Amino acid sequence: MPARLPKHSCDTHLHVFGDPDIYPASNPNALYQPPRDCSFAAMQRLHAALGIERAVLVQPTVYGTDHRVLHDVLKDAPKGKYRGVAIVDDSVGNAELQRLHDVGVRGARFNFGGNFKLAPSVSTLRRSLDRIGELGWFAKHGHSDYGVEHQLARVALLERYVPDRQARDRVLVDNPARFFGFDRA
Repeated sequence: MPARLPKHSCDTHLHVFGDPDIYPASNPNALYQPPRDCSFAAMQRLHAALGIERAVLVQPTVYGTDHRVLHDVLKDAPKGKYRGVAIVDDSVGNAELQRLHDVGVRGARFNFGGNFKLAPSVSTLRRSLDRIGELGWFAKHGHSDYGVEHQLARVALLERYVPDRQARDRVLVDNPARFFGFDRA
């Protein structure tokens, strides 16, 4: 690997955490506590050493729909270098979506399955997709523990409820490569 990455390199999925005394885990099903050493400043140092110039900050599941860290980091980050992905459900109001949009959030993450307990109902998913579509955001299909068939079914569900072709082209599949049974003897 070269000492530094090519110009304009982008880290397309990372999580940053705030001081847990100020930004505690708000998801009651959090699988871990926010680490103290994964701050925005630490990420900037790592990216500077590697030559990464841009990044997409993805809302950690430990915070659920409490976007204070994501908002605060993007608000203070160098303009044009960072974007964000939120976790959206009915508890996130339109004013909060606009507030996030104003600091650089351009996508919403939907997690299906797993121990996070963040999977939206079909009706919540549909409402959320309509709301983020109005902002021009993409939908990020996240983690599932149920194998590739379940992943593809969820992608089909996303496509069914995304209102138009242009919006359907903004569906991003994340972490789909979970083929169960192939690694067993």
